Amino acid sequence: MPPTLSPAAPSQAPRRFGPSPRAVTQRRWLVRACKLLLLSGLLALGLSSRPSLVGLILAQWLTLAALGWALWRAGDKRLLGPLLERELLLHEQALELRRGDFKRYVVYEALRHVKVVQGPGERLLSLTLELEDDSVVLRDLDGLPEAFAAVAGAKPDSAVIEIEERRFDWGEPLPWAVLALMAALGLGLLAR
Repeated sequence: MPPTLSPAAPSQAPRRFGPSPRAVTQRRWLVRACKLLLLSGLLALGLSSRPSLVGLILAQWLTLAALGWALWRAGDKRLLGPLLERELLLHEQALELRRGDFKRYVVYEALRHVKVVQGPGERLLSLTLELEDDSVVLRDLDGLPEAFAAVAGAKPDSAVIEIEERRFDWGEPLPWAVLALMAALGLGLLAR
């Protein structure tokens, strides 16, 4: 009688993670702030130019209003699209990165070096996975702690884990926006 093969155990479905809500919120606020800055520039442009004919005044304000409306309506999806399309899938032997049609697999056994950057409260800011030929940086994803746990549990023994602590996450727009605001206020005070 020929040997019978037992059915293979079904592989576990990968765990899915999307973009970090914190990153999405910060970038939405940055886009809105930039839009408001550009809209105020359009308003200042409209107030600074003074055409003499009534028809030119009407045409100028209609053009500026159309530009302002187009600016306010456009941009969110285009500017935030690459972030919103990001997805991390944790498989048993690899992690998969997706963004639109792009897919990248990182096999745990191919890891040579893992660098973890932590912020205040031990919040994971980024995870750098160095392979033989290149490296992959994971940030602004919801499942960074789970990804680190999967990588740490399945990496080869020769792979080194390095942990770095940072007080600020310079990869987020918030610290840069605060610095820009402080610089603008400082320049405004010096101009007086």
